[in-house]
Amino acid sequence: MILILEFLIIGSFFKTFDNSGSRLIKVINKKPLIKDNNSMYLLFVLVKRAIPHKKVKKGDKLFAIFLKTRFYVKRTNSFVRTNLSLVCLLKPNELLPIANRVFCKVFLELRSIGFFRLILISRGLY
Repeated sequence: MILILEFLIIGSFFKTFDNSGSRLIKVINKKPLIKDNNSMYLLFVLVKRAIPHKKVKKGDKLFAIFLKTRFYVKRTNSFVRTNLSLVCLLKPNELLPIANRVFCKVFLELRSIGFFRLILISRGLY
């Protein structure tokens, strides 16, 4: 199970798909979650567009992780691809999601990294 993220460039924009209040984020920095494998990244992001009166404000610097990618996820005998690249914002101290809900299905690979809370609040698994 390898998540292919060669498209991830610092300065790129992504949509968030949770109820934290942000809609558009910009990637400032990235670091691999698993030291030997550069396939899954923890993103350091800047909120560019936000909904008023929510938990996250415009200009906040937070962590994020990918829920789905437009590019391929390699599994045992197949590849999985979705039509959107979506991220979820995380609290900086505990790396838990800020949101109470995630409005999409998430990849199964989040389980192997240890983000069980994201799987619980999502609508299902790919």
